[in-house]
Amino acid sequence: MAAMPGAFAATGKRTFKIGLIGCGTRGKGAVRDFMGAAKLLGLEVRLVAAADFFVEKAKDALKQYEGDVSKAFGGANGYKEVLKSDCDIVLLCTPPFFRPRHVQAAVDAGKHIFAEKP
Repeated sequence: MAAMPGAFAATGKRTFKIGLIGCGTRGKGAVRDFMGAAKLLGLEVRLVAAADFFVEKAKDALKQYEGDVSKAFGGANGYKEVLKSDCDIVLLCTPPFFRPRHVQAAVDAGKHIFAEKP
């Protein structure tokens, strides 16, 4: 299997930084699946920021995946803070009602996006 273009820096493996928006069961499952797939491909992935309406859920997700809890954001605008972070890829795992706003903001922020559709 060929490596993804740009997946590896000249000095070694690149670490892909993930931002998670929506830290409920589906969000945590998406991170788990993403990390599992990356491991199979020999890629390094790290959760660097998370947002949920309830900040405790964001903190729990970061703790579970050994992320920096200071990068946990809550409230209706927490997603904006994740998009300001140094994440490369953002996983959009909020209820579908919020998806158009979050997708547009992620595109505007220049992030790669994982978003499911109902």
